Amino acid sequence: MQTTQETLKKIPTIATWQLIPAQLRLINNPLQALQENDQQFDGLYNMYLGIDKVTLTTNPSIAKYVLQKNNRNYVKSKFVESVKEVIGNGLLTSEGAYWLKQRRLIQPSFHKKRLEELSEIMLQHTNIYRDRIADLAETGERVNIASEMMNLTLKVVASALFSSSVTDEDLKRVEYIMGELQSYLVQRIRMPYLEWWRKLTGKVAHYQRLVDELDQQIIDIIEARRKVTDPPSDLLTMLLHSTYDTGEKMDNQQLRDESLVMFTAGHETSANALSWALYLLAKHPDKQQKLLAELQTVLGERDVTFADLPQLTYTKQVIQETMRLYPPVWIIDRAAITDDVIDEHHLPKDQIINIFTYGMHRNEKYWPQPEAFQPERFAKENSDNIVPYSYIPFGGGPRMCIGYHFAYYEMQIILAQFLRSYEFCLANENETVVMEPLVTLRPKNGIQMWVRKR
Repeated sequence: MQTTQETLKKIPTIATWQLIPAQLRLINNPLQALQENDQQFDGLYNMYLGIDKVTLTTNPSIAKYVLQKNNRNYVKSKFVESVKEVIGNGLLTSEGAYWLKQRRLIQPSFHKKRLEELSEIMLQHTNIYRDRIADLAETGERVNIASEMMNLTLKVVASALFSSSVTDEDLKRVEYIMGELQSYLVQRIRMPYLEWWRKLTGKVAHYQRLVDELDQQIIDIIEARRKVTDPPSDLLTMLLHSTYDTGEKMDNQQLRDESLVMFTAGHETSANALSWALYLLAKHPDKQQKLLAELQTVLGERDVTFADLPQLTYTKQVIQETMRLYPPVWIIDRAAITDDVIDEHHLPKDQIINIFTYGMHRNEKYWPQPEAFQPERFAKENSDNIVPYSYIPFGGGPRMCIGYHFAYYEMQIILAQFLRSYEFCLANENETVVMEPLVTLRPKNGIQMWVRKR
């Protein structure tokens, strides 16, 4: 039967008298607030974010419809405009024909053969950092594993993208700038009504100076690379040499935008996932031992290679289960181009719809014992139990993250090399690490660990 406007269901909306309490709960603890709302409204509801009415869902069929089946009717919402002001019009933020043109141009940079070459960079920096951890283990110092993983993945992506063009000092500065800009972006999205105050107090001007500084660093690298006669075989060189069907190449602004997307997304998501993985393995020593047994069987005493990665099945399951519990991208944002019908509900033109990935990944409708750490969920024999689109740590559909294979390979290599050498234990077993949902899902204040040589 054809659905008519009269037969459509109305998406429930949080009552007007609840707006202020709802806003305060969202500001203080977004994950808890959205989960409570989700349970109350059974996976689909409207709420106000500032003055904007936003639809939120944890329904996998709606996620599949928005991200895949009818993806052409959905674009990034106006909230992404704030992100675009920082990282530009790259693959993460661009739309339509331009996005498709860029995706086709950049896709070869992430083909399997290219990733095999990049895996050597991943291994090289992992081993350097493994030796650094050895020094800390010998002195008995506590290790902030979140900070260490952020530094390691930053070096990996910087080398993969820019080779040796970036100094350690530059990397530290970039990490600081990106952290500051993340916090600012989240403030603008969650509290848009305070933008006048941020302008008045000079915060907007301060953050713009940080964006300008970041721009200049990357443009300087691009300009210097153009002058090199025998450039290194890294991602920047591939981007410089990539040509459109017309024979044209990307200009400096396009190169800046795409480089910055790869740089920021390429280390932040992996670093957070690795930090949470080591946290979970420390809380579940039996799982850590099971992973170690796989590494000893497959690798023995040698370093991991790209050819080994398909055999490290349990290692990958640990990563997958970690990203179920702590998805790097904890919410996905879209807006409807035209009126639409989702799950027999009317969605008007321009309506913002957010897929609450974190809530969906922990929903008991789709995951038995959703709060439990069970990597075996992702074993091949259990794959039929996973509801399609109930697990989307890298998004889904045509706009699924272009670098997700890079991320998986990087995380497998780092976990393999570190866990063969060290046992990871929480410095305070009774301490609960607080989640900080910025643009990505970070561990607030880091994760303090003891690292012991095996």
